[in-house]
Amino acid sequence: MEETSADESERYRRELYRITSETGVDSDEKLRRLLELGCERFGVENGHIVRIDREADRHEILLAAGSDFVRGDEVTPLEESYCRRTIETDDILAIYSAPAEGWSDDPAYREWDIGCYIGAKIRVRDELFGTLCFVNRRPRGDPFTREEKAFVDLMSRWVSNVFERRRNERERRRHRERLVALNEFSRDVTAAETEARVLEMAVDAANETLSLPVLAAYRYDEQAGGLSPAARSSAAAELGDELFDADRSVPWRVFADQAAATYDRLVAETGVSETATSLRSAIAVPLGDHGVFLAGATTPDAFSETDASLAEMLAETARSALDRVQRERTLRERTDALADRNATLERAADQRHDSGHRPRSDRVVDPPRDRPGGLRPPRRDRYLPVRLDRFP
Repeated sequence: MEETSADESERYRRELYRITSETGVDSDEKLRRLLELGCERFGVENGHIVRIDREADRHEILLAAGSDFVRGDEVTPLEESYCRRTIETDDILAIYSAPAEGWSDDPAYREWDIGCYIGAKIRVRDELFGTLCFVNRRPRGDPFTREEKAFVDLMSRWVSNVFERRRNERERRRHRERLVALNEFSRDVTAAETEARVLEMAVDAANETLSLPVLAAYRYDEQAGGLSPAARSSAAAELGDELFDADRSVPWRVFADQAAATYDRLVAETGVSETATSLRSAIAVPLGDHGVFLAGATTPDAFSETDASLAEMLAETARSALDRVQRERTLRERTDALADRNATLERAADQRHDSGHRPRSDRVVDPPRDRPGGLRPPRRDRYLPVRLDRFP
């Protein structure tokens, strides 16, 4: 019996489910098999997954199967691909014959000689990630059917789930690594003996382990009545922004309010001039009455809620360390002052002790000749010993 279109669609759908549900096979291998299945289903020579960056006009092949017409890791301008049209539509883009359907002047046909194309968007967390595409140099004889378009849509949904799971796993792993790094910082910072060293360690920890490159820590100068930069990353120093100078609005505002703030659109939200800073987003966290910790980025919306939470945790650890350093310094100063006072008292006591035990100056004189026996009771010397302890 001849296979009907419905039977064919069902057969490929079952094969899709078999591939995606197979255990003991990693996701890369499943994706490769899925691409091969699509090539067979649509009668084309190549299937591939694309990562797209609109702003950079970047079209990167992440994985390809079939002929080497399109190869993995190739990077081309987005404007030279059919994918630029795919991401603009809410439907499947299907071109069975570029010349017959009016695509002869399109860069994808002129530059790459792609005569047949069908593709769908890949979305991760409701944001554009890329496309799933199947291509052939020679045009097809017939337009793509509704069932074929539905099959591409089904595959693109599964591929989207794969990349979303990967992103979630990367973020969970990265979050665990960051927590470990924060724990190490909280342990190591106990050895810091000065406020300056605490702030340097906080900037280093954020820079090296939290992937926050543009960083600065400010200390409050009570005598000057303002904030001054105490530590900053090399990226912050290279920017030379006025935002990182003393008493600028963002750090001072956060210090005065004693409340952490995240600025997704720094210029618009704070009124800082675009010429004054190249930063476009920032996280600022107070360090109690010690100062402010600030992280910045040159792109808007650069920080996630997780970034802000971790920055606050790091700042809180630094604040506790600064409190400890301050207490220890105060204790040392009091201990030194008490030791000096005790030493002074001991010296005075020694002087009193020495003066209070000096021997008397009694002396024996020659007996007068006119007394019988030539002896008489000794008399005290007319010079009496002086009691030094009666004088200051």
